This record gives sequence, structure tokens and C-alpha cells, in this order.
Amino acid sequence: MIVTESMALILSALQTGESNAVNAKTLCRLCNIDDRTVRAIIEKLRRSGKVICSGNMGYYYPGTVSELERYIRRMSSRIRSGRDCLKPAKKMLKKWKESGYNG
Repeated sequence: MIVTESMALILSALQTGESNAVNAKTLCRLCNIDDRTVRAIIEKLRRSGKVICSGNMGYYYPGTVSELERYIRRMSSRIRSGRDCLKPAKKMLKKWKESGYNG
């Protein structure tokens, strides 16, 4: 992964522990980018193997077992929710294919 200046700034700005979380607005100002770009960078960093937790206070590196467990529960919940949202679409696709619909 090529590390951009914004990525490097975000990585250095994040602190350990939820009590030291850095909110997205602060990261936006620091990097001179919008909120959507901050979220995209955080996602890219996570996909590259960085463990970056998030909560109501912002983004942070986990500092305790309970913070890491909370992050894992939140992410697992999002995955389940996304999977649940796909079920009706998959059901509809199956019906369309079975009926020969190609609209």
C-alpha cells in the first residue's frame, strides 16, 4: 500500500485508548480533506492491517482488551446487518432468474 500524506497524518494523529479518540472533524482539518475522504482512508488503513477502533468520540488505537472487544462486536454487528440487508435482494434475484425476467 502506498502511504499518502493524509494517511501518514492520520496514523500519527491517532492515539491509544478511547479516552484519547480523535474525531473526524479534527482529522478533516488536520489533513485538509472532507469527512468522506477521512472515512475512506480509515477503511483503507484497516484493510491494510491497521487496527483502528471507532466510537462516539472518534478514532483511536485500542489500548485495552475491552476496547478491542467492543470494536470487534461493532464490526461484527455491521457485517451481520449488511448480510441481512442482502437477503431480500438475493431472494428477488432468484425469483427473477427462475421466471426468466431480464428487465
